[in-house]
Amino acid sequence: MDEKDKMPEPTNASEPTAAQPSAAEQAQASESTATSGATDTPPAQPAQPVPEATQPVPEQTQPMPAPVSEPVYGQAQGAPAGQTPPPPTEPMPPAAPFATVPTPDASNAAGYVPSATPALICGILAILFCGIPIVGIILGIVAIVLAGKHIKAGGTDGSGKAGKICGIVGIVLSAIMIVVSTIMIIVGLTVLENDDVDVASISISEDYPAYSSSSAASSGDIAVREEINDVVVARLDQIKDADPTMMASLEAIAASSFESVFASNDMGMTMENCGVDPATYISLMATDFDYSLIDIDETGNEEGDTAEANYYLTMRSIMDVVDNFNDALNDAQAAGVFAGLSEDEIRAEWGRMFMQAVEDADITESNYLEMELTKTNGAWVIDEDQWQDEMEYFFGLE
Repeated sequence: MDEKDKMPEPTNASEPTAAQPSAAEQAQASESTATSGATDTPPAQPAQPVPEATQPVPEQTQPMPAPVSEPVYGQAQGAPAGQTPPPPTEPMPPAAPFATVPTPDASNAAGYVPSATPALICGILAILFCGIPIVGIILGIVAIVLAGKHIKAGGTDGSGKAGKICGIVGIVLSAIMIVVSTIMIIVGLTVLENDDVDVASISISEDYPAYSSSSAASSGDIAVREEINDVVVARLDQIKDADPTMMASLEAIAASSFESVFASNDMGMTMENCGVDPATYISLMATDFDYSLIDIDETGNEEGDTAEANYYLTMRSIMDVVDNFNDALNDAQAAGVFAGLSEDEIRAEWGRMFMQAVEDADITESNYLEMELTKTNGAWVIDEDQWQDEMEYFFGLE
């Protein structure tokens, strides 16, 4: 074999060499390709002689895909086979865009379904709080919204429907309560406007239960009640105005009760020998004296009928006087104040502590007076025995 027939050495030792096909083999392959795709592609060009001395071709590691017949754009009808078609005169049609995939709702991602329990709880609370209409309506609306979200998300829990129903019931009941309250207010205002009771002449304290016109109208004649009130008020005004006759009777009550309380004492203490002036005592007890009507209850306006009038008196509390005096007496005995004193000195100290207890007592408006009256000889008359008992309670020490 001569130099011309030898295969050239590869330029790169790491790349394998492949034998070039002969001219006959190339012609045979071209003829086979032309036969299989004569209708789709133009016939292959005549084989060109391949020089024997060529660069080595790397060995193909993967088989070449089979040729696919495709139409040639821009080739004129009846163009001679083997000629290169001219470039297309029109641009290629754009590829169809991908179809838009709808994005799932984030609130229902991965099949999430809100719980129906909050809706049921709010619905039940809406019913319970229907007595407070605003709260009931708000809870009912929240229950309906939560139940709607649960059902819309595909929830099948019966609590969702129950919560929605309870929410609706709560709203309805709250609305009914609003209507009922409105009607009651209107009716109450109408009754007050139509009430012709004259209460201007009756003293009423805003701090205590008042003599109501509604109770008066339902149980008797208002004029009769005013007559009864006038009788008691005339007696109470004697204390308020410091009427001498009334003050003298109260002073007698105070002196008698003081002696009765301390009668067991061996020194025979009285207001007089203790240096206590009954008039000063009564004046201190009646400081800022006043009264307010609570109510009047009468059985009729005929001879022998009875009535009861109740008042609150503003004055010093006798209970505070007693408590203050007992505290002072115990402190004095514990401190040995009376040790070494004569009887007269002990009585004087006793009287001083008593009057100090009166001055320190609180003036209150909660002194309750209950007075009974009887229809006698066409007029209402106070029960004098009960009056005496009440005055001993307010001004005496028993």
